[in-house]
Amino acid sequence: MQGLLHSLILQAINEGRPDEYVDSLLNEAAEAGLVAVPQSLVTPEGSVDTKTLIAAIVDKAAATSDGVRPTPRPTIRRLEKSVTYTVKYGDSLAAIAYQHYGTTSAYQWIFAANKENLSSPDKIQAGQTLIIPAI
Repeated sequence: MQGLLHSLILQAINEGRPDEYVDSLLNEAAEAGLVAVPQSLVTPEGSVDTKTLIAAIVDKAAATSDGVRPTPRPTIRRLEKSVTYTVKYGDSLAAIAYQHYGTTSAYQWIFAANKENLSSPDKIQAGQTLIIPAI
């Protein structure tokens, strides 16, 4: 199903569809169970964080285009010390990770640091304070 998710997004982008269309398309497909969405990309409101998802898919597609060598993986920004972050409406753990570390996959570090208060990566809530660990 992950391939279908990427295909839907790339097709909509190639057709020049607006962001609102892509957002609606992905959320409808997720609600219908047609595509699997990583928990780290689900916002506190239960919708798909399409902004972060689209950016990651477009970056990956650009890096693996025909005949083009993949671009190097982004350098992970290191934090000297842990900080706190207050979750905003529309945030996802992946978006918060991207904002602080420069990569969406770092959501796992945030989740691990907040495991006492989070049962799942998609269970963050607006107004909640999270620890963003130093790495």
